[in-house]
Amino acid sequence: MPIRSFNLPRPPIHEIDMRLCIFPGTSEREAALRCQVDLLLVVIKHLVDERAPKPLRFSDEARRDIATHAQAVGWKAAAVLLVGVCALTTVQGWFKHVVERATRTAKRKTHTGGNRLPPRIRKLVRRMAIDNPSWGYDTIANAINGLDIGRTISDQSVGNILKEYGIPPAGERGARRRRWRHFIAAHWHTLASCDFTSIPVLTLTGFRWVNVLVFMHLATRRVHVACIHQQPDDVVMAQVARNLTMADTGWLTVNGITHLIRDRDGKFSDPFTDILDKAGVTTRLTPVKAPNANAHIERWFRSLKEYCTDLFWIVGEATLRHVVHEYAAFHNTERYHQGLGGQIPDPPEVKVWGDVIHRKVRLGGLLSYYHRKAA
Repeated sequence: MPIRSFNLPRPPIHEIDMRLCIFPGTSEREAALRCQVDLLLVVIKHLVDERAPKPLRFSDEARRDIATHAQAVGWKAAAVLLVGVCALTTVQGWFKHVVERATRTAKRKTHTGGNRLPPRIRKLVRRMAIDNPSWGYDTIANAINGLDIGRTISDQSVGNILKEYGIPPAGERGARRRRWRHFIAAHWHTLASCDFTSIPVLTLTGFRWVNVLVFMHLATRRVHVACIHQQPDDVVMAQVARNLTMADTGWLTVNGITHLIRDRDGKFSDPFTDILDKAGVTTRLTPVKAPNANAHIERWFRSLKEYCTDLFWIVGEATLRHVVHEYAAFHNTERYHQGLGGQIPDPPEVKVWGDVIHRKVRLGGLLSYYHRKAA
């Protein structure tokens, strides 16, 4: 019976399914020819897909297909078939890095570990690394083992735990954590801050803005009003610095201040800074337009204005001095502070308390302090 032929439309070469490229036959010659044809069809398919001028840039999928079929054909035969397309060494590199490496990665088993450390120890390792930027793996391991918590840990385990949390080694960790808050924590008990604020005062010539300079010991929250002046020039600021750094009575000297935080206000003159430096007080400038870097003194100024100066018609600098010093005394000896756990910086010393509750008022009752009257 004669075979009838049908004139079916032929699809484009790059749309031919590779599974249809199978020829009948069982001999080795036919199998080799089949592989060569498959390789040529794959190359043509990806060349049509790229449609880009030379040099050709194949995708990872194209590299995987070409390398797989070239290895099936044989490298010598593939070198002839790939002339003008890509070099044989290039295809061999694709086979090594794209095909074989992907196969090895897929077969690789993840080691979960049969003796995983408890979560509490892992959290303790992370906590120690964050709290102590200069501690290495050995130091952290020794510190945990010294706590005798029932499990021992090696430096390698510490390193693996920190890598899981994304925490770098001690050298890099210390460099990254040299920030403003770490400077504050390291010098907390020898650190003070200062700043100016302006308060309107009614005078015979109208309202004038008077500058108030206040210092605060951050660890104890004690404040000291250093200067109240309308125009503090270099002479005034130099005298203020000398008063603060006197050997026996200077406020900075008595409180053991070695570092002073201030902003970049032009009223802090060079003579002021030079006198502080000679007295052993290092000045640290806050970043530009960053009031939060000196937040404690800024908050004190806000309280001063809300509870006192905004509620008065302040007439003359003498009245302003009285109001500011009264609030400073109330702040140091009678006001409870959340930052100190609800304590007073300098509470009154009374040995025996009575049963009667007494109210002490300042500024006509604007500031109140309740205490048990001494017996």
